[in-house]
Order: sequence, then structure tokens, then C-alpha cells
Amino acid sequence: MNCSIVNIMNLPDEILIIIGNKLIRDKIYTRSIELIKNNCEDEDTCSLSDHILDRFCFDFLPQIHNIIEQFILESFSMERILYAGNYPQLCQLTLVNFTQELAIRVLADESHFAHIFKNQITHLVVLIDYIESRSYDDLRINVFQRIFSLLTTLTDLDFGQCSRSLHPVLTFNNSSADGCFSSTIVNLRINVRTFDDCQCLLDGRLSQLRTFIVRIDFISNSKLSVNNTDILHLECFSLTSYNQTLDYESHVVPLLCRMRYLQQLTLYVIVTIRSTFIDGIHLSNEILDRVPQLQTFNFNIITYADANNQLYENIKCTFLNGKFSQVDFYL
Repeated sequence: MNCSIVNIMNLPDEILIIIGNKLIRDKIYTRSIELIKNNCEDEDTCSLSDHILDRFCFDFLPQIHNIIEQFILESFSMERILYAGNYPQLCQLTLVNFTQELAIRVLADESHFAHIFKNQITHLVVLIDYIESRSYDDLRINVFQRIFSLLTTLTDLDFGQCSRSLHPVLTFNNSSADGCFSSTIVNLRINVRTFDDCQCLLDGRLSQLRTFIVRIDFISNSKLSVNNTDILHLECFSLTSYNQTLDYESHVVPLLCRMRYLQQLTLYVIVTIRSTFIDGIHLSNEILDRVPQLQTFNFNIITYADANNQLYENIKCTFLNGKFSQVDFYL
């Protein structure tokens, strides 16, 4: 028997309307609403047809707007849908194919939706088209800083990390990061261009940050002065970089050593030009012993080293000290 999964939004309009009429009677199915349609040809997302949007905006949403807690919307229909109700319970929002033009319009104090963004939204996921994000300055000013300025109740922000391929990247300098302060954000997932950008977001401007998941394009050539101040509140940190780095020990290790209260750590890096492989002894001495609260350490570290004298069995033994429960490696 062949089994297939059909996205409800890919069904014919007539069937969708019948289903919608039944679902609006059940609060379980109407607290979270996803109003985007998958394009089967290129696996992208697109707007619903005008016919379906009309039915949702005029017939369905006015009946359930007061119980909706979460929306997943795409940029073309977002304003139209938000105009259809007051949404007093709305606190989680995912914006797909979000554009800078739309951000300028809706992420402003004079926006019709300002009261929702400012007083209600605690969880925000922003997925931005790669073409929209090629200007680092425009992306930071038009979208990222506007989010920090307007969403004063925001606790959880995912800025582009759900993107499946090319992803939006932010970069800062000392002056351009002045608008990025928050005393409410607890969880942040973001892509940045340089290691300095990562350090900038950890300089205390996000005073309540507990979870920081960051993808860094380049770990090299830090222009910031060395900061030895402990990062007090961070409990979960994930660093991923797919480009090779020469500066693992001069950049990454000192940053981790500042996270003395860290409980969960995920590390994916590619380290090149070393005389020895990064083994269990190194990880114990340089990370585990310096981060005493650490409970979970997931790592994928690729080392390019001129270390012909290091034997497989010798490296394997360095992980058999009780500190590492499950490790796979190869030479």
C-alpha cells in the first residue's frame, strides 16, 4: 500500500472551506493557524488564493479571532489577515518570506498592528528571502532593530535560522548595534557574519538571555578587545560555523570559558592548521574543566592537522575517561 501525506492547504478550495467550517467549532484546532501554502514544484511557500483568503478573513477569522494564540503567515497576505480581527490572545507569530518593505510598514509605532507587536507578541520567527537580506546594513536597520524597538514583550526570537538553504546574515559594529538592546529576550536564534558579531550580542545588551543559538560565517580576525567578563545568565549555547577557522583556540575557547554557568553546549567547527587533533584531553582541559556547570556537550569538530604521529587508538583513549558518554571519530 502506498502512503502519502497531503498538506491541507494544497487541497481544492471547496474542500478547504468545508474543513474550515468544521474546525472553527473546535478550539483545539483554532488556537494555532497556519495560512500559507506549499508550492509542490519548488518546495517553496506561497500565498493562498484570493478566494480562500476572502473566506478566512470574512467568515472564519471573525468567529475565532479572540482565541487565536499563534499565526504562521506569509508576507503577501499578512496585513490582510491581521486586519480581520483584534486577536487579543495572539502571542506567537511566524512570518514567512518577510520583506524589508513590509517590515518598515508594520514594525512601526504608527502601524495599525503596533499594539499587537508591542504588547502581545512573545515568540517571533522571521524567515527572510535571501535576496532581501544581501545588504547587511539595510537588513539590520529595517528589520532587526525595528523588532528590538517595537516588540517590548518579546522573549523568543528566531531570526532566519529556520531557513533551509541560503539564510539571512546580520553584522554589527560598535555604533550600528546601539539599537539592539533588550531586557526581555530569553532565547535568541540568529545568523551572523563574523565572530565579532557574536561577541557583540553577548556584551550585556541582552541582559536576560538564557539560550543563544548562533551560526557564524567566519571565525577570524577579531577587531574587538579581549573581554574576560563572565557571561552570567547564559545556560544554553550553540555555535555552528561551516567555514574553516585558524582561530579556534584564540577566539572560541576563550568565549566558552566566560560561560561559567553554561549547562548545555553544542559546538560545530572546522579547525585547520594544527599540530595535533582536538581530542578528549583538549576538550576536558580547555572546556569541561573551565565550564563547571556543563551537563550536556554535543560537538562535531573537524580538525585538519599535521599529526602523523598520533595513532587512532591513542586518540580513542583520550575519550575513555568517563566524561564522554558517546563519541564517534575517524582519522
